[in-house]
Amino acid sequence: MGRTSDQAAGAFLHLWSLLALLLTLAAMAQWYFIPIHHDVAWSLFAAQRMLEGGRYVSDIFDMNPPLIYLLFMPGPALEKLLPLDSYQITVYWIGLLVLVSAVLWYPQLLRILQGKRRLAGWVTLGLALTLMLGPGFDFAQREHFIVILIMPWLVGFAGEDPAGASRVTVGSCLAMVFAALGFAIKPYYLLLPAALLFIQVVRRRSVAPLLDPHLAILTLTGLLYLGFAAVFHPEFFAMVKMTRETYFGLDQPVRNLFDHPLWVTVLVPAAAWFLPQLRPVRRVSLLLAAAGILAVIPYFIQLKGWSNHLLPVFLLLQASLMVMALEAIGRLGVTEDRRTVRFGLAGLLLLLVFLLTVHPSGGKHFFRSLGPEWRDNEVTQAIRTLAPGANLALFSTDIHLMMSLFYYSGGGLGQRWCTLSVVPGILKLRATGNQELADHYSRMIRRMMVEDLERYRPALVWVDIAQEKYRIGQGFDYIDFFMENPEFIKTWSHYTLLSSGPKWSVYVRRQFLNPLSS
Repeated sequence: MGRTSDQAAGAFLHLWSLLALLLTLAAMAQWYFIPIHHDVAWSLFAAQRMLEGGRYVSDIFDMNPPLIYLLFMPGPALEKLLPLDSYQITVYWIGLLVLVSAVLWYPQLLRILQGKRRLAGWVTLGLALTLMLGPGFDFAQREHFIVILIMPWLVGFAGEDPAGASRVTVGSCLAMVFAALGFAIKPYYLLLPAALLFIQVVRRRSVAPLLDPHLAILTLTGLLYLGFAAVFHPEFFAMVKMTRETYFGLDQPVRNLFDHPLWVTVLVPAAAWFLPQLRPVRRVSLLLAAAGILAVIPYFIQLKGWSNHLLPVFLLLQASLMVMALEAIGRLGVTEDRRTVRFGLAGLLLLLVFLLTVHPSGGKHFFRSLGPEWRDNEVTQAIRTLAPGANLALFSTDIHLMMSLFYYSGGGLGQRWCTLSVVPGILKLRATGNQELADHYSRMIRRMMVEDLERYRPALVWVDIAQEKYRIGQGFDYIDFFMENPEFIKTWSHYTLLSSGPKWSVYVRRQFLNPLSS
């Protein structure tokens, strides 16, 4: 008995040691081979500012909730203590979150698989590596955090007895807290538990699922988070109001949805459903696939159509395929059920095709635009030579490429916003006849620009002259727009044109001209 117990403990230790090693290697591969996403670069800049006491509106003009910047804080907080930059620390931090998430879902997975430790271990390794390697260029996006945080709850939900009461354990309660934090990042995804609960109510023909204690934990965690935001970041709610009033809507989700091979949304649940005699594993695979399909709804509700908004769909479908494939591989040579093996291997093939066609998760054109030397190219070298460590600014609604290059140049961010998305919102208000509100936000954004130029004094300012993004239209000139404020004219006199191309005009603060001429 003691020997069996020691063997189980040893196998358990080997599983988590192996998982920690694989997650570390995956993290190293992520930051070394794939550049930082422009949204993630902005999040690190904003987290640094919040860490220094920055507030919404006055220091951070963005409607992302405080929680996402708290999740990014370990990077800038530990950067000066470790021989790593803030993004590298963030990648390892996410690896640690995946490890904690796996610790929470493993006992529930073990119960679902009726104590089959080896299979539970392989599935855990597969799911964890899917969460680390699946996002590609969209690594560390908000949606990535969401899937990591809700995965323990999803696995536990798959193991619930459809006809019985929910099991309440310390692990299940912690999994629900994790899920609540995930949903708090983007409340759109509360549609997932709402839809799954609705299915339970219909199947049981009872409201008993609505009395599940885990729902109380979800609600309580959400209320505590709202209280935290109201007390420590009350300006966030004003930020949300302003963003809503100036929201312009990209309205391209349908077009962008079909840019991706989402035919697997049909094949995954179909394959999982027909797996014979594998009810526990089939439930896990089917639930993950169903959650992936349901995640398409929040994608549409956001009315934007950005590839990272499809990340939960991709990751949950990849996880479903991974579970199916690992089950079949585990049965090779030990079962005569060839149909099971065929379906599982088909799932593995689909997973490989999925990764090859989607990875890095729809962001391939941005990834390629950065070029093979994204850390050290002519732009980053020029910034380091001209204004090493100085602040940089961007007059544009298009942060693709530039925000990542700002990060790799080692400079700071000389503005409070990630993107001037309020400008197309102002133009939309004018076009719809709401001139008073358009004038109000025009005055506000011009005043903020003057404040930022005086406070941060960016050495270089990139001004978008192509205007290919977000319906601003040809002929719009940012400089002319801001010069309607007399204070901006005075402040802008400190800058002169450095260079101009088809996409950007670059302005330099005059005090930095001497190093350039030398």
